[in-house]
Parts: sequence; structure tokens; C-alpha cells
Amino acid sequence: MSFYAKETGTTFAPGWFLADNENCTRITTQVGGEAFAGTVKTLKDGRKIVPMGSIIPDVGIVYEDIDVTNGAMPASVVVGGKVYTERVASTPEIDGITYVSIDAPVRP
Repeated sequence: MSFYAKETGTTFAPGWFLADNENCTRITTQVGGEAFAGTVKTLKDGRKIVPMGSIIPDVGIVYEDIDVTNGAMPASVVVGGKVYTERVASTPEIDGITYVSIDAPVRP
């Protein structure tokens, strides 16, 4: 499934920040609630989401947009793999995540 940003007219597929989508490791975890107050974005229609690419400290990176309007929801979180530095908000040290530049060649 891909997501369409009405504000910019841009379409993003889940995991668009991954340099190697096939060789990443993901887990499922609860996302939302007070612990995620800093990452939740409120849309024009009032829905609240945790955007794809949001960093969960000491855990990983949210794989796709998660609607948390009605409370915490299960989410897919990348905990291992190669991530484009330019496509995430920050690049904290997370075990298993390697940051690469978009300009760097990615080999299988």
C-alpha cells in the first residue's frame, strides 16, 4: 500500500526511507499514547498519525503511517537494515540500523 500526501501531491510507499527494503528486519510494537506525543502529527481532518520514518528511541523507525486518533495501535518498526540519512528526521544510534547517503551506491 502506498500513501498519497494531499498537501504536496506526493506518493510515498511504506519504507520509502529504506536503502534495502528486502534485507531489513521489522518487529511489531504498540505506537501512540503519551510516550509518542512528540511524534504525533494532527492532519487537517483532525486525524492523528505517527508518520512513517519517525524515530522510536532505542527501538527503531516506524515503517508506515499509523493512525492513532483513537489510541495506541500496533505498528511495524524497522529495527535492522540500511536507511537513507536524508529521508529520516534524525539519525540516532540504533543497534542494527546503518545510515547511508542517497548518493552512495547500494549493492545487493
